[in-house]
Amino acid sequence: MKLPLHLLFLCLLFTQGAFGQTEKAPLTPATTLLLANEICDCVQKKEDKKIDHVEKIKKCYMKILLDQEAIISVELGVDIVKSNDLELGRQIGIEIFKSLSANCPTYINMIGTSNSQNALNRAEELRANGKFEDALKSYNAIFAGLAIDKSVFNARGLCKYELGDYYGALADFEYAIQKDSTYANAYSNRGLAKTKLDKISDGLIDYNKAIDLDSNIALYYSNRGVLYYENEYYEDAERDLKKAIQKDTASAASNYYYLAQTMRLSKQFTDQTAKYYDKAIELAPKNTPYLNDRGLFYWDKNELPKAKSDFLAAIQMDKNYNPAYYNLSRLASNAKQYDEALKYVSEAISIDSTYDIYHQQKGQILLAKSSLKNALEAFNKAIALNEKKAELYDDRAEVHEKLGAYANAIKDLSTSIEIYSQDGKVYCRRGMLYLKTKNNKAACEDFLMGKSLKNEDATKAIKVNCK
Repeated sequence: MKLPLHLLFLCLLFTQGAFGQTEKAPLTPATTLLLANEICDCVQKKEDKKIDHVEKIKKCYMKILLDQEAIISVELGVDIVKSNDLELGRQIGIEIFKSLSANCPTYINMIGTSNSQNALNRAEELRANGKFEDALKSYNAIFAGLAIDKSVFNARGLCKYELGDYYGALADFEYAIQKDSTYANAYSNRGLAKTKLDKISDGLIDYNKAIDLDSNIALYYSNRGVLYYENEYYEDAERDLKKAIQKDTASAASNYYYLAQTMRLSKQFTDQTAKYYDKAIELAPKNTPYLNDRGLFYWDKNELPKAKSDFLAAIQMDKNYNPAYYNLSRLASNAKQYDEALKYVSEAISIDSTYDIYHQQKGQILLAKSSLKNALEAFNKAIALNEKKAELYDDRAEVHEKLGAYANAIKDLSTSIEIYSQDGKVYCRRGMLYLKTKNNKAACEDFLMGKSLKNEDATKAIKVNCK
């Protein structure tokens, strides 16, 4: 949490010199009120027009705190010892700042006459235009000017959030809440930051708090609904997203999109689900993921021409949108149109070769085309990208088997079993390979394991080969 200049100065003064403690001592209201009153009197008496507001307040902090060293020691009930208690200094600084901001007219006037309103207006404009780094600089200028309001912390936190500084955003949202414990928007935003930091349950608590404080804001339901969606609580997600749309009839495209996704993933392949996708695309016609995912919905409904149309529309809109090329390849491969499938997946790889599923898809197509050496190369690349994916070894084992390299095939299936040992089909496959290498004992052991995992082929193999 970044503090305003004068408050930061106060904290540093407490932690770098005379004040310290051997044990935590209570901070009494009398202490902070005394210091705030002394500082307020000092600020009111200073007539030097050449000293700007920041310097004037800083000088008063320094004078009063050094003069009142003994009083502070008595009030806090601690001895003056060498210490570096940053938390104590921060606590005292915040309490004094609150008291001055509420009760010292000259101090309040200094804050109000700064240039911070212009900085605030500029920051809001920059943030609205997506220029988050520039906006953040403007918000920081507000802090330097001493005009600090809960909404400024909240807005600066949103800038940090957009820039990926989730810990910085969290600090600003928390300070906004410290200034106003009923500030619903800051709770909702703090929930966003916490979920980005994988504090899912804490994020949910904040969303619940925001809704408790103000149940009429669609955004709060939307944020909670997306959290439920991302954690596969589809029934709760559907309820919240519908509530968000009900609260805001001019709802954002994302609400309709996530609602459609929630219904698709909970197997609701209905016309209503399609309408939600349609509405999302109507509101955000240039959003390629929306088109791609509507294509997946139509695929789930077995309306393949509509699915292909959406995938094609996605890559027409964005020539570099990999998922649509991948999905087009899978569609073509399922239809045994292997040349077309290979063309699409090769395009996906040329755009970004770091996805193992693209190389795996290419390998499967080449395997179907009996281009075994090229298929082996594709599976090798996939495994290099994801060494802990069992099915990649299953695929490569099939190529080795077709090439007659049974030992290599057995080795790949053994690696697959090490990664995931609950697939009876893999045991059965390895058992068949052991038979080909005349290792009947190992084969029957694998068939028994396959049978225990309810693989029917393994059960039949025992009857034929394990008398």
